[in-house]
Amino acid sequence: AGNVYEGPMLELRVDAFEGFFNEPSYHFLRNDAHGQADRIDFLDASRSVVHNATFTTCKRQAGPDWMPDWILKASSISMDSEDDVGTAQGVLLSFKGVPVLPVPYLSFPLSEQRKSGLLPPTIGLDNVNGFEVTQPYYWNIAPNRDATFTPTVMTKRGVNLATEFRYLESDYTGSAKLDWMPSDNLRGTHRWSARLDHQAQLDSRWTDGGVGLNLKLNRVGDDDYWRDFTSSNAQSTQRLLANDATLSWQNGPFTSSLRTLRWQTLQDISAPIVPPYDRMPQLTTRYVR
Repeated sequence: AGNVYEGPMLELRVDAFEGFFNEPSYHFLRNDAHGQADRIDFLDASRSVVHNATFTTCKRQAGPDWMPDWILKASSISMDSEDDVGTAQGVLLSFKGVPVLPVPYLSFPLSEQRKSGLLPPTIGLDNVNGFEVTQPYYWNIAPNRDATFTPTVMTKRGVNLATEFRYLESDYTGSAKLDWMPSDNLRGTHRWSARLDHQAQLDSRWTDGGVGLNLKLNRVGDDDYWRDFTSSNAQSTQRLLANDATLSWQNGPFTSSLRTLRWQTLQDISAPIVPPYDRMPQLTTRYVR
């Protein structure tokens, strides 16, 4: 299948593709990954087990002193090209030569395709939230849809649950995100934020090419949200949150749009700001020959 193996000794039953390769270096075509190992056992044409292996997708540079930016070392890596899954045991992930993530077990795709599973956690510490741990889970629903579930535990504040759903269809695309904290121990109430970004093309026999719909909604539950969740909700922690809906269409030389825009203004008693004007609604027509 275009994979390249090099080493001092190979024993292989070619018809069944069973055998072993001692001290090989390898280069896989599907994801441009490469590495070295003590031994590879070929179970069949699609399955193999690599012992004391290294694995990286960083492009090899010239020179004997080259080191990849990231490299995965494992006591064994099992690869199944039919299911497009690799599993590693006794794993150590190093970045820039520094060991950063020792884990007993790891699963990853063998190609550039996405795969459901746990993403790397984020750990933080500050004097407001306390010790903070975030563990995302990625769900590859379909080639054009996915979701990420991100629970966060803050020792001083509580548990925050975040969900982001993304979609890409033939006539509409977008993403939706919801953050929900059932009980904030510091504020004594529940907290939430919601964000929607949606673009669509609607059929219409009254226009040339249909009607375009653009929705950008961004809301939070209280005025203090922008100061309390700056690290995890960058788009929801501004003090001016735009909620915008626009319809646009074309008829010959006329290009028209109908827009509504309402701002949510998060006020601070010590530094109040003047809310911008809303557009409820705004109608625009342009004539261009």
